[in-house]
Amino acid sequence: MRDKLKILPKIFLIVGFGLLFFLVKYQGALKNGIFFNNEKFKTYFNNFFFDLGSGAQRHRPLTFEEKETELRLYIGDPFRDFERRDWEKFWNIIYGGFLKQDLERPDLPKRKRQLTEGEIIEELISRYPTPFTFFTESHWQTFFGIIFKK
Repeated sequence: MRDKLKILPKIFLIVGFGLLFFLVKYQGALKNGIFFNNEKFKTYFNNFFFDLGSGAQRHRPLTFEEKETELRLYIGDPFRDFERRDWEKFWNIIYGGFLKQDLERPDLPKRKRQLTEGEIIEELISRYPTPFTFFTESHWQTFFGIIFKK
């Protein structure tokens, strides 16, 4: 029995050195994702916790009443006829997270992020063609000034 106990540390040393050799030899492959893709894991992790506010660039204000009133006054249609659920959908376009493919890394899964101003414009034009298809650059500046003012 004592002989078996004396040989056990030697076996652990051999296995440990073998594991260390394996890690050193294949560290590049491990980092690049053959066995574990760290970037993919980070993307899934950030998507899961996006709604907690860690990934959001813009944060929802406590109340939208002032902004909604200004949008009704200065923009008019379609905001004049908006009901509460319409406002919720609209504010989700501005402050919500959307799954978008990263153009620089198409091998990664879609990343949840907020829309850029250009993407917001595209989304608003597709959902509410009147009046957004007729907006000029000055209209968009006024619109984003109302939306993003502090």
